[in-house]
Amino acid sequence: MNTSGSHRNDPSHDPLPALIERSVRSLHGMLGLLDAEHAALRRGDAIAVKHLSDEKAAGLMSLQSLLAELRKRPWPAHLPANELVELLDRCQDQNRANGVLMNLQAARRQSGATALGLNAQGYGRQGASLLRAEIRTLANA
Repeated sequence: MNTSGSHRNDPSHDPLPALIERSVRSLHGMLGLLDAEHAALRRGDAIAVKHLSDEKAAGLMSLQSLLAELRKRPWPAHLPANELVELLDRCQDQNRANGVLMNLQAARRQSGATALGLNAQGYGRQGASLLRAEIRTLANA
């Protein structure tokens, strides 16, 4: 019976350098997701943002597992942690920037609805579509 891949997703069996490399790859992947999320937010592509948010949540769970395993192990002095720290900082900064952009867009939508005398809260998918159509009509008038 071949068990060579049986521990593939269990970081507790990885040697420290391999665990660090997996963490670095995971953080680079997270940065890619965050960049894609930022682009989707700028385009106003809610479907892509939702999809990317789901991917980001799954990636975060995996990353948390890797980082928890790293914290359990003694860190050898000859292995610098700079790259991990820098990548974590970049992920946190980009996630904050995406959150700010999302909040600004939500405020803008709410402001537009208020200007139209509409309450945007409580709108479902159909209500949101009607609101967008109403705003487009006013913008084109």
